[in-house]
Amino acid sequence: MTAITLVPKKPSISSRVPIFFDKALENASIVIDNAAYLATKDRLYDVHGMGKGWAQFKNVGANSIDMLIEKTHKEFTDITTLTEVDFEDEVIEDAIAAGVAATGTVDVTGGPSVKAEGDLTLVSAVANAFATGTAQCTSVIATDTITVNGILYTGVAGVKANNEQFSIDTSNTACAADLADSITNDTRTGTLGDQTATSSGDTVTITTDVLGTTGDAITLAQTGGTITLSGATFSGGVTADQVIVNGLVYLGVAGAKADNTQFSIDTSDTAAATDLADSITNDTRTPITVPTIDVIATNSLGVVTVEAPINDGAAGNAIDTIGSANITAAGATLASGVSSSMDGITVDDIEIMSGPVPFDTDDDTTATNVAANITANTSIPNYTAVAVGSLITITKVEQEASTFVVVSSTTVLTTTDVNFSGGANGKSVAFSNTAISPEITALKFRFKETAGGSPGAVKSEMGFIR
Repeated sequence: MTAITLVPKKPSISSRVPIFFDKALENASIVIDNAAYLATKDRLYDVHGMGKGWAQFKNVGANSIDMLIEKTHKEFTDITTLTEVDFEDEVIEDAIAAGVAATGTVDVTGGPSVKAEGDLTLVSAVANAFATGTAQCTSVIATDTITVNGILYTGVAGVKANNEQFSIDTSNTACAADLADSITNDTRTGTLGDQTATSSGDTVTITTDVLGTTGDAITLAQTGGTITLSGATFSGGVTADQVIVNGLVYLGVAGAKADNTQFSIDTSDTAAATDLADSITNDTRTPITVPTIDVIATNSLGVVTVEAPINDGAAGNAIDTIGSANITAAGATLASGVSSSMDGITVDDIEIMSGPVPFDTDDDTTATNVAANITANTSIPNYTAVAVGSLITITKVEQEASTFVVVSSTTVLTTTDVNFSGGANGKSVAFSNTAISPEITALKFRFKETAGGSPGAVKSEMGFIR
């Protein structure tokens, strides 16, 4: 089949009364059977007007087409009332040669997206340490007490009745051992967390289970003066350095890391940075802040550089990077990411893309995606496109000469635009009713493709110009 497209044009013969073709033809394509010469039913086109009319048939398809104006009707009437006998034979016949499509190009010459990145600098990062306190037993007597984390322990002679007591018999070493046992096995709840204890000689070392510097707030007290304390509170608690990247926490640990949620702070800043970069890159958890972006990290001399993929461009700038006491983040988020895209292409001021196409991998892939967008989009006039490497060649669907201006708009991408050229108009055949009769109000004409083919094959397009 061949589609017929109606293209308005002013009549070549002036008239006070405008000439109008059938409204249905002005708003839709008409399908012509390529065996129309043999069909019994003609395609009917209505030309309204009391004055003289003029029409032109132009091939804008890829194949040559035969045209036959078979009959005309000379008297003005409602087109719906016309019958076969109302038409007089006035035959004009000609072959309408095909045209050549003009093309223009857009070359994607560079300017990919810019990846977002940020640095984390490590200087003597530390792991968690638990706060401790000590108590030294020196000839403790019954009724002397020690209070640990708000829990009272009382010295007794002989065997203790429970873990609220400790035996002062035998020696300072035995006293310390029994006090450590009571502290470790006591089931009472202290003010802050819980604690365990060990003894060495006459000294008891008590350790909290509260991580970091928070444990330094645990209190120590004694009565009787026979127990020497390390201080009124615990000390030595250390809060581990940690890093947050894209909402995921990475904790500094002493010794080898257990998994990629940790990094070892042993040996040196460079070694710690190496281990942190490895954990960030190989972490299999789903990111939290920007779930769709997985980052990677590299290190150099204690500095970890976190990078988002280049294709994510500006979206990577939303990824958070949070350091700690001994790890400094260059910014609260990654920075410098820029999204690159082909935002649109106009031909003769008509937009031929359906929307922006983001940069993808490289210039060639991006050009291929842009060409696919143009071909899938419908514009008036309509265009197709193909990409070879980074060069996008745009072809006007209508086969005719054109010098249309090509203008591409981009973000970051650089392009080189070349205006349309190289097309050629197909042969046009004009029909004027002055050559046949003074007034024509209706025409009957038929078309078939010179190239032939079975009915239903789309091979060419006609323009019907007023």
